[in-house]
Amino acid sequence: FLSGAEDGSIMLSRNTVLVIDEVSQIGPRSFLKLLELQARHDLTIKGLGDREQCQAIEAGDTMEIMSRALPQGSIPELLTTVRQETARGREIAGLFRAGNAAQALAMKREDGTVQLIGGDQDEVVGKIADLYIRRRDALRAARSNHSVTISALTNQDAADISRAVRERLKARGEVGSDERVYAAVDQRGDTYDLPISTGDRVRLYRRTWATIDGKPGWIGNNGDVLDVVSQSEKGLRLRDAEGRVGDCLLYTSDAADEGLGV
Repeated sequence: FLSGAEDGSIMLSRNTVLVIDEVSQIGPRSFLKLLELQARHDLTIKGLGDREQCQAIEAGDTMEIMSRALPQGSIPELLTTVRQETARGREIAGLFRAGNAAQALAMKREDGTVQLIGGDQDEVVGKIADLYIRRRDALRAARSNHSVTISALTNQDAADISRAVRERLKARGEVGSDERVYAAVDQRGDTYDLPISTGDRVRLYRRTWATIDGKPGWIGNNGDVLDVVSQSEKGLRLRDAEGRVGDCLLYTSDAADEGLGV
């Protein structure tokens, strides 16, 4: 946005309203440039953010600086939130906030909205994977557009659960038997072995290029989840959420002997 405003490709005027979500992620230097644009073009800036959430990568706390610079009481605040649809749900959420977790969990166990599972790591992971499959099957049977998500405490827990789910999907024939192991690169630049089969879903960590309908183009960006349609010695054929199918070639680099062409 700043580059476009500077080179004129984005036209600004007194009728411009710039709405910024997660404003805490903007560093002071970048925000100063926005304020300079505001002064130059008389535009309006509306910012929404929370100091308790993610902060900017660069040094400095934009929201703290604004709270000191702006007059007391001039910043509107949301002091309460209500996300529960029922009175009981709001009661349970209030108990958690007040530190009465045992009572809140007991109520949720009564309602069947939480399960406490005993066992070692493999047993607990297996039960989580089984629950995921059951919930996923129920949503599909109901033709629902909803999906099931799994949150885990650590990356290792997430990897263990993912492998358990994948084993069950392979046993059901939803993931192919043509598994290949690739040297993948994560968002930190570390390499690791990543087994991939037809039917798997892969998440991207950067813009990924492919050949689509005979022409080069990008098949996805950071955070996109793609379906593996097929694979060969040359690479993977992936499908994005819009149904586009692209062929991604493998490459050889200093970072990995053979990694996905991302």
